[in-house]
Amino acid sequence: MLNWVYFIQSNGEYHKLMEFLNSERDVSGISYFIYNETVICNDGKVFSKNNTILLAVHFFTHSLDPREKMTDFGLNSNLLISLYDIVCDDDDWLTKGRTITEKAKSFYWEKDLKEFLDNLHFKFIDNSKLTLFGHQISKPVS
Repeated sequence: MLNWVYFIQSNGEYHKLMEFLNSERDVSGISYFIYNETVICNDGKVFSKNNTILLAVHFFTHSLDPREKMTDFGLNSNLLISLYDIVCDDDDWLTKGRTITEKAKSFYWEKDLKEFLDNLHFKFIDNSKLTLFGHQISKPVS
């Protein structure tokens, strides 16, 4: 399985991503991460906090590298990274993923994420607020 993180910049982008994830049979294990720090990648990419947090959607694919298909949905593939590309003090491949995910606050339900963001009065860079996708995507990890 491939382990992905997509950093969300706006509500519109969030909806495009959720539409993409909902359309792909190869996607599973969707969850939401809130980072309280800037995320740095091994290749030098930096994802900075907005309004004190950084929002990301985490998901798995079994064989698909989704970058090309994402651009068809109007998504920026530069905002997608492998979870294992995040700089971390833990270099052990068996535990690195867990160490990285434990740095983030995790949500498994979209409504819980929205409630958390609403309580923070969170707005994206474009001043939009997160709205629910319309239905809960729940794809079990296989």
